[in-house]
Amino acid sequence: MNDSERMRQIQELFHASLERSGEARAQYLNQACADAPDLYAEVEALLAAHDEDDDFLASSAQSTAILAEAPTQQLTRQMGQTISHYQVISMLGKGGMGEVYLATDNSLGRKAALKILPARYTTNADLVHRFEREAKAASALNHPNILTVYEIGKTEESHFIATELIEGETLRQRIARGALPLDEALDIALQIAAALTAAHEAGIIHRDIKPENIMLRPDGYVKVLDFGLAKLTETTHAPDESTTQTGLIMGTPSYMSPEQARGQKVDARTDLWSLGVVLYEMVSHARPFGGDSQADLLVAILEREPMMLPAGLPPELIQIIHLALSKDPNNRYATAREFGQALKAVQHKLAFASELKQFTAPSEELTRQQLVEAPTLQIAPAIQTDPGNQAPAVSTSAIPAQVPTQLPMRNAARFGFAGVLLALVLGLGLWLWLRPTTSPALTPTPPETTQPKREFTWWLTAQRMQNGKLEGQSFQSAGRDWFPNGSKFKFNLISPQTGFLYLLNEGLTTGGVTSLNLLYPTPKSSNNNAAVAANQPSQSDNYEFDQHQGEEKFWIVWSAQPIAEIETAKAAAAVAKSEIKDETQRKAILALLNQQATKTESQTDETKEQTLVTAPGDVAVSLVRLKHR
Repeated sequence: MNDSERMRQIQELFHASLERSGEARAQYLNQACADAPDLYAEVEALLAAHDEDDDFLASSAQSTAILAEAPTQQLTRQMGQTISHYQVISMLGKGGMGEVYLATDNSLGRKAALKILPARYTTNADLVHRFEREAKAASALNHPNILTVYEIGKTEESHFIATELIEGETLRQRIARGALPLDEALDIALQIAAALTAAHEAGIIHRDIKPENIMLRPDGYVKVLDFGLAKLTETTHAPDESTTQTGLIMGTPSYMSPEQARGQKVDARTDLWSLGVVLYEMVSHARPFGGDSQADLLVAILEREPMMLPAGLPPELIQIIHLALSKDPNNRYATAREFGQALKAVQHKLAFASELKQFTAPSEELTRQQLVEAPTLQIAPAIQTDPGNQAPAVSTSAIPAQVPTQLPMRNAARFGFAGVLLALVLGLGLWLWLRPTTSPALTPTPPETTQPKREFTWWLTAQRMQNGKLEGQSFQSAGRDWFPNGSKFKFNLISPQTGFLYLLNEGLTTGGVTSLNLLYPTPKSSNNNAAVAANQPSQSDNYEFDQHQGEEKFWIVWSAQPIAEIETAKAAAAVAKSEIKDETQRKAILALLNQQATKTESQTDETKEQTLVTAPGDVAVSLVRLKHR
């Protein structure tokens, strides 16, 4: 069974299972997957992730059971029942992996969250292994941003994990109120990165980072919860058979990395992708990928670029998010520590800018309205002498009421600094004016004018076709080699400038008519919007070389302003599947491209497989020729 057929079968089983509940769902899956236990595991994982509110360890979580549900009276334990030395007080939530209760530790007299694997699941070896894996992973970590595990135990009826009880709200609940302020989002992301750094350095991959698994305490601390999907990667331990094998999909779809969505082997960088999605959602109140169904969502994650972030975000933060959401793990940050350092740099820059603005902003302690409304006191005409003191005493009545008798220390320091600076400037100017000079008068040199320049870097992400099959992983290319027919590729571009990006494919000339297709922007790749922020990576759709040997010509256009000729043709091209059919528009665009291309310089870095393009003026145009056979 090939990958597409396997994915189709998984999706059919998944949606059919959603139409059933309880024992009917379990019975259906058992029958449908009787001869395919691997399919059963994948569908079961998708069902468990379907409800993204399955946070069992948050005190405020309201979860819904995903796996086969038993009647409520079987799930809910009698309040007051004692499990080991924990007395149950109330239920906090329930889900696919069990139930979570508020409990009192009778030994230490403290509150705890008690997560219990129901007895009916103890016969399921996979679920028991997963539960034990969570307990092992969580208990191996000691970090202020990771849930503290008190105890791991087992009774005759079930297994349980006792953890600290966290008061506060989940990040999901916080995001539901709207996008977070930038400083708050950065602080939360930094604490999550710190937790992941500790986990990864201990050889543990979380694999289910999402807002439901992040708790925000009232004191500002962030806690990462639920290591139910955690994978232990220590080489000093024997292989853990309960970890996800290649081909199995585990996690929450909206936050899965491409390699996780494919069921491939994952490493710590899959958590960095998930953190990138969470950070994107915090600053935009939206997710980078969407779809009408789980299948559409997975396709978006695997093939499409994230949707545009809101305007006004720092370019450095946009770049961090796009690096985290790179399809190829090799293009992401190498470690969570490196990710955190990049976030810290942005945080420091914003804090410095805020302090500078506060220092240079006019004082708000004495408003114009206060000056107008302040009463005026009678003033004494002269300085009075205090008989008990030889120094003259200035009458305070000689000071107008609208002027404060004492400036706040911050304003005093500010005005003192300004006074010293003004004195220096005046002194320097006076010296220059009075100093003698015997030099002849010089003709002033006109100020130098900086010629505007456009620059960008481009590269290809390609995958070769060999013997009728795509081989290996995708790779980066500067496009200088021959590509086998059928190979897939996409263009990537980044620039330190803001601008408008266009990508066109010039086809064959037949009967004096040259075909021309607009490949970027498109409704799919960028919502038909050519605008690109500084340092924001842009990527075209996927394209495939046809079966006829030859050369393909692509034009990359990077402009400071929208190109009127292309914008005019853009709407019609979207309707005509990217083809620009109007002959007048084609000729005008091609004339512009050929004229601007003569001003462009290109320099290819053979090590990085990237090409830097520069051009004077407001428009840079590069002609890229790709050969295939």
